[in-house]
Parts: sequence; structure tokens; C-alpha cells
Amino acid sequence: MGSSIYKFLHWKYAEDHNCWDFVREFLIEIGGYPENVLPSKSGINPKDKKSMTKAAESVCLGLVDCDREEFAIACHFVGRTMWHVGVVYNNKIWHVGETTGVRMDSPRSFESQLTTVYKKWQG
Repeated sequence: MGSSIYKFLHWKYAEDHNCWDFVREFLIEIGGYPENVLPSKSGINPKDKKSMTKAAESVCLGLVDCDREEFAIACHFVGRTMWHVGVVYNNKIWHVGETTGVRMDSPRSFESQLTTVYKKWQG
């Protein structure tokens, strides 16, 4: 594993350093996404699911639905409410949670938790 991935293995979750920040930085640093494609969360509290869902809708305008594939964003939904995000890398879903820390779940495990939609940038 390269030194750049090391940062993500030791990511510390915080309100201003949450699952979206993890996915965003992962995609920029490891996936080669341009920074301007994935906006920062702009101070949204991840416990405020209504605001998080609204912010996700604007982010998703620049993304398209896709099958599970390398560097796709794995989006968890409860109904139409955005709940959590991760990123596909090496056939695992990498994500971070407040109580779990960094996890690398199998797609089957991640998908079994909540409705999962995959998104990607068409660049």
C-alpha cells in the first residue's frame, strides 16, 4: 500500500472530518478526481440528515448512476434521505463512521445495511 493510502487507514472521524470528507479526499488523492467536481460539505453537521440530503442532491447533479465499480461513490439511503457514503476501492467499500472508524466492507456487507446507490463522475 502506498503512503498516500496510509492517511485513509488512520482517518479520524469528527463533525468537520466525516464520511463525506473521507470520500471526497479519497477520490481526489487516490482516484484522481478534480477537486472542483466534489464540493466540500460547507459546514453541514452529518447528524442533520435533512441538510446532508439537500447538500448531496446538489453534489449528485454532477454525477451519474453507475454499477458498483472502482472509485464509485456508494451512497446509503433510508427512503429518500441520504444517510452515509463510502467509496469503492479494490472491491471493498471504504468508509468511516463516528463509532466504527475506518472500515473496508465487502460490497455484500455494505449493501445489506441500507439501500445503496452508486454514483460516479463522468470525466
